[in-house]
Amino acid sequence: MRSLPNAAAVLSIAALAQLTGWGQLCASRNLVHDDVNRTAVYQDTASIVPSDHHFDVVRKKIEDAVNSGAIASLSVAVAMNGKVIWAEGFGWADREQRIRASPHSMYGVGSISKSYTATAMMTLVEKGLVDLDRPANDYLGRGKIRGFAGDADKATLRLVLSHRAGLPRHHQEFYADEGYSRPTMDETIMRYGILVNPPGERYVYANLDYGIADHILERVSNRPYEDFIQSDLFIPLGLTRTYVLIPPRIRPGTVVLYDNDGRVIPYYDFDQRGGGSTFSSMYDLVRFGMFHLKNRLPGQRRILADSTLDLMHTPRTRDAIGPGVDYALGWNIHADIFGYRAITHSGGMPGGVAQLRLIPARDHRRRCCFKHGSPRSTDLHHRG
Repeated sequence: MRSLPNAAAVLSIAALAQLTGWGQLCASRNLVHDDVNRTAVYQDTASIVPSDHHFDVVRKKIEDAVNSGAIASLSVAVAMNGKVIWAEGFGWADREQRIRASPHSMYGVGSISKSYTATAMMTLVEKGLVDLDRPANDYLGRGKIRGFAGDADKATLRLVLSHRAGLPRHHQEFYADEGYSRPTMDETIMRYGILVNPPGERYVYANLDYGIADHILERVSNRPYEDFIQSDLFIPLGLTRTYVLIPPRIRPGTVVLYDNDGRVIPYYDFDQRGGGSTFSSMYDLVRFGMFHLKNRLPGQRRILADSTLDLMHTPRTRDAIGPGVDYALGWNIHADIFGYRAITHSGGMPGGVAQLRLIPARDHRRRCCFKHGSPRSTDLHHRG
């Protein structure tokens, strides 16, 4: 089984000026330290480092983690009031080819893909092509949700997008070096799309929900999921370095993924692409966040009404993830992060983890993506 590096990050704009209370980034084994000070063949020039030094402490912690081998690379972007105020990459996007990470490096963002998929689905809702309160089965083909613990006709699209349809936890990766390929979504739904809870009764974070959602996008649009989301979401929002399922060396700037022992992880596919198959740069993710905070950015089309964005950010299940942490349509809703309501999603996949956080009250949003090459977890914890 492939190893999934485990890391936690808390980067709050409200706390960045007071980072002396933050815990340390730590790991026990040096994987890339010998590479750090050598000259790279590629150096990005689009980094933005504030002159007021508010990020100096956290930058030092990141640099220490990269230099010690705790992580192979990290890229971050922070925006405030519709403007990017910090964007920087640390470490190696590709250690073997001497390519440094930058804010434009494309990382696998894991389950943040769900926020993209839900946003794409809402474009079809606004066009009247799908109805959130109709059974998801109305839009499915040969593979349909089946009732075991409940009535499949009550598993609506709204419940699917909010992880309350009653479906089980399921996900699977298909590695290029393992000799078998991804099944069709119809096959996956027929095998795993069996209700284990009555629809609407409880929250279960099921990747299968978003495999079903991406399949509905395909069937309604009559286009492959990756083509639809590219043309109807990424391009209109000006996300020029965001793609679904790109082999690491096909598109320049895609990071190489490493396991806990520093070995390159082969290219892999998922059986529910809408739940975890997106690669994105930090600049693109922060632009996506600004779109959800209703900023009007140059080169970005208004593909959803503000009322639809509000609907997406309205909790469907109270305390679903923990006290004060609810789930909406493709987003986590936190009642209190450093005193502010926050809209977030995280993502983890073999080789890295990602975090996207939006704070509407102060119009803050920040993006952080770790790429790991460590045998142990790397943590950035807030204390106090």
